[in-house]
Amino acid sequence: MNNKKKSSGAYRKALWLLLLLMLLTLITGVGSVVYNLLYMQATGVMVEAPKVYFIEGSDSGTACTVTMGTNNTWVQISGMRGWPNATRVYENATAIHNADDRSRNVLLSSVSWSGDTSYAAITVKVYDSNGTQEGGVINVGTEGSNTGSIVIPAGQNFRIQWEIKWAAEATTSHSVSVTLSLRAEE
Repeated sequence: MNNKKKSSGAYRKALWLLLLLMLLTLITGVGSVVYNLLYMQATGVMVEAPKVYFIEGSDSGTACTVTMGTNNTWVQISGMRGWPNATRVYENATAIHNADDRSRNVLLSSVSWSGDTSYAAITVKVYDSNGTQEGGVINVGTEGSNTGSIVIPAGQNFRIQWEIKWAAEATTSHSVSVTLSLRAEE
């Protein structure tokens, strides 16, 4: 009987020691995260007129509808169509205008597309005022697809060309929506 008491007492001491060690480990672990908070404040952030913006192209109003947003920093193109198993080209639905007195670098990128994407292939290209393609071809729906950096000289317009090809089995019920972004470097 005496051995049972000794064994039971040793067990309690060991359990108590284990709990104490776990509590100390927890306290030490929580207390070991030390950091400083630094703050940043911006004041007087102002609005300026855009130096690069969209303008309507010659296809606007005839082959498609172009709706310009406030300050022409946003544009929506609607009504573009294409035949199955053929490529429809919209040479000038909209354009990029550099209103600055110096050259500007821009980058046009595919952001997203949705709808019946398995039936369509869309490419987007940028052309300068002489009809020379500037930058690479955007393959809409391909992640990271963009024109690369394009330099637009002061006062120039660069047109955006859309090429739409529907699969042979596409029907008039198929459609897609596309979002592109234009980055204009300061």
